Amino acid sequence: MKTLDATLVRQIGQNTGWENAELVGEQLRLSSSRHRQNILVSVFDASLGVCRWSVTVPNPQIDTELRRDFGSLTPLYVTHYDPMLYLWADSEETLYQLLKRAGALSLSLPSRPLDEYTRAVKAELAELAGSAGQNLAGTETERLVKQRIGQNVFRSALMEYWKGACALSGLEFSDLLRASHCKPWSDCQSDEERLNPYNGLLLITNYDALFDKGWITFTDEGKLQVSPQLPSPVITTLGLATPKRLRWVTAKHWPFLAYHNQFVFKGKAT
Repeated sequence: MKTLDATLVRQIGQNTGWENAELVGEQLRLSSSRHRQNILVSVFDASLGVCRWSVTVPNPQIDTELRRDFGSLTPLYVTHYDPMLYLWADSEETLYQLLKRAGALSLSLPSRPLDEYTRAVKAELAELAGSAGQNLAGTETERLVKQRIGQNVFRSALMEYWKGACALSGLEFSDLLRASHCKPWSDCQSDEERLNPYNGLLLITNYDALFDKGWITFTDEGKLQVSPQLPSPVITTLGLATPKRLRWVTAKHWPFLAYHNQFVFKGKAT
């Protein structure tokens, strides 16, 4: 990789949260102290196609998420490169957006929320135990600390995953966005389940309240389902009669949505 190309990619990486860059052969490996992921960027011979950079994402979960947004950039001209191994960027702006999204996903998937939660809970409980002079294990204080920190970490992860916008309406207004669990916090069997971003939807307050109480749910395809028990005036006023669907949904959401459908959704008419 030429010095000028490496400098440009380093700069884009730093601007998108990948502050470390290491030249490995003809690739630049980007990483960050904020998470454990890395990403490889190579210069592609533009004379062979429309794309300037090829990008390799070692984490298959993050790679899958990126392909939903950027997979269509794979050029027809480069069939001798395995399209399953690379993502492509045809401009500095596209590379910027791809690396920015990859960084956001690295902060929300797959185990980052659980790691952050464990660290924060341990630190706060240690501080409280020191000031109180007692072991807080099993106390109400410990339960409240875990719940508060867990909810904050969960919301932060969903904000990253859903790009700061409502999963249903696309509204970008953080004050109205809530982190909604598909499988409720109290029903989860582990912190891993509670903090799994696929067990959540980022919804504006109206949708969050309806989803939390089981008045609405979503199919595996993300289609909105309205409870037959919900009064017609509410359906009309909130515009729920109009077909709606989630901005996207993945197979990893399905088990949690299935739980919501079965145990939370008021699916039967009274």
